[in-house]
Amino acid sequence: MQQVRWFPTPLPADVPPGSVRRFVERHVVDDGRRSLVALALSGAHAYGFPSPDSDLDLKAIHLVPIRALVGLRGPPTPPEHTEIFEGREMDCSSHELGQAAQLLLKGNGNMLERVLARLPLVDTPLLEQLRVTTARNLSRRVHHHYRGFLHQVVKELEQEAAAAVRKAKRFLYAYRVALTGVHALLEGDIEPDVRVLAPRYGLAAEVDTLIVCKQSAELALLTEDAARPYQARLPRLFDLLDDAAAGSPLPESPAHADEMEQLVIDARLRC
Repeated sequence: MQQVRWFPTPLPADVPPGSVRRFVERHVVDDGRRSLVALALSGAHAYGFPSPDSDLDLKAIHLVPIRALVGLRGPPTPPEHTEIFEGREMDCSSHELGQAAQLLLKGNGNMLERVLARLPLVDTPLLEQLRVTTARNLSRRVHHHYRGFLHQVVKELEQEAAAAVRKAKRFLYAYRVALTGVHALLEGDIEPDVRVLAPRYGLAAEVDTLIVCKQSAELALLTEDAARPYQARLPRLFDLLDDAAAGSPLPESPAHADEMEQLVIDARLRC
């Protein structure tokens, strides 16, 4: 089993560590059938715009005993659970290490953000190895993920506009997704916090205004007039991503995929 060190970095003031640990141990570790490798605080807290009623979005990676991988019953189903737990809404999902490694090599931003998290909730020896191997395998494949994610957010914005609903949160997601992708492509670094990214890429004023609105309530709304300049900015966000991909120093594909495979093999054999 992995030696797990809980809460290696300071948590936001509104995150109750005891409740988080009990929730994860109940729904991810699951009486020892899974060994926790990584756990990160995602969602609005990681992206830099939590509001008082934001839920806690928890993303994990786990390891199962090798017997479960080769036996007839197969591994336990990857957990995904949402509930009001000890007075706070919590949402947790987890991927088995092998699946997580495949997604990391594909440039999947969701997985990259939980391995290279700015708000890790646990530290394990295997996570330390995984961070190093992941960083060595960053590639321009991240462009496909973040561009696809941005396209999805824009589609949701269009659906909301048709219903005369203009959420500040949705526009913030568009900026967050685009700028995280741009930064990954240009700097080889995963930074999900839009407050850090926006000044670097000349978008601080508009992002700050959205954050002030969103912090008043999770589903704070903009008027149509207030939403118009953000709507007009969306094509430029796609251009920023595409320009970053064209000028990225990252390789086209992972440079050390064999190291990632060996890490998974060694971890499973030890387990």
